[in-house]
Amino acid sequence: MSQRVKLGIIAVVFVTIAVLSYAAVSDNIFFIEQKLARDDSVFIENDHYALHFYKDGNAVELASISYNIYQDSGNTASITFQLLHKIEYKVDSLILRFKMLQPPSALTLEDPEGYSPPPLIYTPTDDDSSVIFNFSDPEGTKGSLYGTINLDFSLDLQEIDPLFTDKLILDVAFSMHEESILKIVEHTAKVAVQLDIASLIE
Repeated sequence: MSQRVKLGIIAVVFVTIAVLSYAAVSDNIFFIEQKLARDDSVFIENDHYALHFYKDGNAVELASISYNIYQDSGNTASITFQLLHKIEYKVDSLILRFKMLQPPSALTLEDPEGYSPPPLIYTPTDDDSSVIFNFSDPEGTKGSLYGTINLDFSLDLQEIDPLFTDKLILDVAFSMHEESILKIVEHTAKVAVQLDIASLIE
């Protein structure tokens, strides 16, 4: 084998190692995507509905979401949402899509400037009854065992079209990974829940 061929092989090996190393430590590149399992039961915890998500079957709980809607004084309603995750895991993205909402402008996120980076908020061009809140790299409050991301929304009940008062559908999608030197597995979850607004509108 000639010297040139040997040097070529060594260069290829070094480039391959460099690419794999970059992919392993990058926050955006993962070798494996693993969907989290979800408990079929909806629990009521502290006056909120809660869903729990697990890896390795139901062996290890990594995250849970809780949500509720209640009427404030006057003609507004508050929607509260919380994502709870294991402290050694980092949430990479969180997307909330509110569907069957007309007009989408009736729903606002409280203190959107308080999130860094601020969420991308938009209405899809193919669905004028939806509004999407896209949080990239969201940061929450860290506790001893869990981290918590809290979101509060305000819904103007006077703006709601009477034809859209049966149910408000919330699609939730999030991704997370274990905080370690090598970022191998991305854990993902998706779920749709319903928020009853008909009972809040007289």
